[in-house]
Amino acid sequence: RGGGGGGVWDRARAALRSMAAEGTSGDGASTPPPAPVPSVDAVPPPGPVILLLSGDRSHVGKSSVCLGLIASAVRLGLYSAEEIGYMKPCTQCEAPGLVGRYCREVIGMDAESVIEVGPVVYYKGFTREHLAGRTEGTPALLSSVRRAVASLSARKKMVVLDGVGYPSVGSITGTDNASVAAACGNAPVLLVGRGGVGDAIDSFNINASYFEARGVPVVGAIFNRVAMTGYYSVENCREAVGSYFQQNRPMQTPFGFVTEVQGMETARDDSPGSLNQAMASADSFVDAFIDAVDVPAIFAAAADASADPAAYLPGGRAQLPSSFKKMRINTGGGVAAAAGMPRGRRDIEAEAAKAGAVGG
Repeated sequence: RGGGGGGVWDRARAALRSMAAEGTSGDGASTPPPAPVPSVDAVPPPGPVILLLSGDRSHVGKSSVCLGLIASAVRLGLYSAEEIGYMKPCTQCEAPGLVGRYCREVIGMDAESVIEVGPVVYYKGFTREHLAGRTEGTPALLSSVRRAVASLSARKKMVVLDGVGYPSVGSITGTDNASVAAACGNAPVLLVGRGGVGDAIDSFNINASYFEARGVPVVGAIFNRVAMTGYYSVENCREAVGSYFQQNRPMQTPFGFVTEVQGMETARDDSPGSLNQAMASADSFVDAFIDAVDVPAIFAAAADASADPAAYLPGGRAQLPSSFKKMRINTGGGVAAAAGMPRGRRDIEAEAAKAGAVGG
C-alpha cells in the first residue's frame, strides 16, 4: 500500500525491542516470557494503514467514535491533520454530518481528506434496481471503493473508514462492510458496541465472526454509551469484558469504555440546530474519549494487523505483543478471584438483582 510506516508503528517497534531486552511489561513489572510472536524486525513497516470501523448494530455511535479516534490521534500527536484521512465509502445518508464538520473546522483537515459521501450510495430504490441488474454490478461497485480509498490513502499515513451500520449492511449488493474491508486489502476492523457484559460480548463475537469468515482481521472493540454507575457501570463492565477477552480472544482488545456525553445524541439528526448542538458537545466528547480509550494501542494494533492479517484470525498468533496491552484488565481480583469458589444460584441472583442486574 506504499509509503512509510508512520510514528505509531515506529514507537511500537521500539517498545517491543525495549521489552525484549529488559523482560518487562510497559509498567516496569516483571512478566513471564510471552508466547512466540514474529520478530518486529522481520515485519516491514506497513504503508498507509487503513482502519474500518463497524457497529455491532445500528445507531451505536460509530461515527462519533470515528470523530473521537481522529481527533484524539491529532491531539496526542500520533498523526498530524495532514497525515490522516476520513471516508464513508458506502452510505445511506448524503447530508453533511458532525464528523466532516468537526474534522474540517476544528481539526483543520482539508476538504479532500474528509469524504463524507463515498462512491456507493444506498439511495431509495437502489437495492431493487441492483437485483434487477440495472445498476453497476458488485465488482464495479467494489472497484470504485477500492480506487477511492487508494486515492485517499496515497496521500496519508492513516485512513479511517466509517462503515455503514453493522457488518452485513449492504450485503444485498455485495458491498457490506466485510466486502469493503476485503476490497481494501483486508483492512483491519475496529468494532463499536454498546455497554453491558453478556450482550456486549455475544454481539462482538457474532459480528467479528462475519469479518473473520472473509479473512478480515478484527483488532478489538470500543464500547460506547456505557453507564457511569450501577451494575452495568464502566468499572463493572471493564472488569468482566476484559476478563472474557483475556481468556477467550487474546488477540483482540477491549480498547475502551466510553460513557454518554450530553449533546452528542443529536449527532445523527439532519437539522442545523441539532448539528450545532452536537458540535458544541464534541470537544467534551473528545476529552472523555481520550480519558477512556487507549488510542495509541488501537493504531499500533491496526498497523500490526495490516502487516500480518492472519495473526488476528482464528488460529493465528497466540497473543498480542505486550506493548499493546495497556488497557488489558488485571483480573487478579473480582471476576477471577471467584474462580474455583462456586456459590449457589440463590446467592448469585440475590446479589446481582440488588446491584441492578436485568439479565444474566
